[in-house]
Amino acid sequence: MSYSGYIDTYYADTLGREKTYPKLPAQMNADVCIVGGGFAGLNTALSLAERGKRAVVLESKRIGWGSSGRNAGFVAKGYAADEDYLLKKLGLEKARQIITLTQNARGLIRQRIEKYNIDCGPVINGVMTASWRDNDAELKDYVKKSNDNFNTGFEFWPREKVQAHCKTDKYYGAVYSDADYQFHPLRYVHGLAAALESKGGHVCENSPVTKIEKSGAGWIVKTETGSVRCEHVVLAGSRPVSAATAFRRRRSRAR
Repeated sequence: MSYSGYIDTYYADTLGREKTYPKLPAQMNADVCIVGGGFAGLNTALSLAERGKRAVVLESKRIGWGSSGRNAGFVAKGYAADEDYLLKKLGLEKARQIITLTQNARGLIRQRIEKYNIDCGPVINGVMTASWRDNDAELKDYVKKSNDNFNTGFEFWPREKVQAHCKTDKYYGAVYSDADYQFHPLRYVHGLAAALESKGGHVCENSPVTKIEKSGAGWIVKTETGSVRCEHVVLAGSRPVSAATAFRRRRSRAR
């Protein structure tokens, strides 16, 4: 572990000045309690705070401790399934709707970087997806369909351009997206937390959730040191704590 409590990574080593957050105190009240202090949890909390809601984020370790603070930092429109698959699965109209969601999300991230002056640089514009295979015709067809159906703004790059850019002959053609970009994900996490606090929200680190229970029309979220009484609970962890898992199972059985 690095001195800051993060796994020793490039992002932790280059985080620079950081703020730590206290454990959950004895008791807090909130409109919404968010379990998980990664991208999903902090962005959800900030969106709520921007709408005047009292939001509390509980993170079991450090904010961005997991994949949010260790990923490659690419902010790119899209899903694991490509546009062609979504088109066949959902039809044009629905596929356009969900792809537009990711385009809007990409834009929202950039807006928040500017609005809250988040230092998550260097922000490098443009993302290239290079091919290991000599399949230029396939790539050109993919680019044309994506642009025609979803206004993605993709470009086809021939092998010569890819080689010049990457300084290697290992790749063939590529798909380039000018609207995508890359940044420092852990700095972005800390910028989100600071923005949330500026809007009246709260972040609690080293506060693993031990129990989530119904209380009247709301909920009580408990940790070893305190509890949050709230109207709503959002589970925003890629590997939820056992209490959150049990909470989901109870809800499932109740249906």
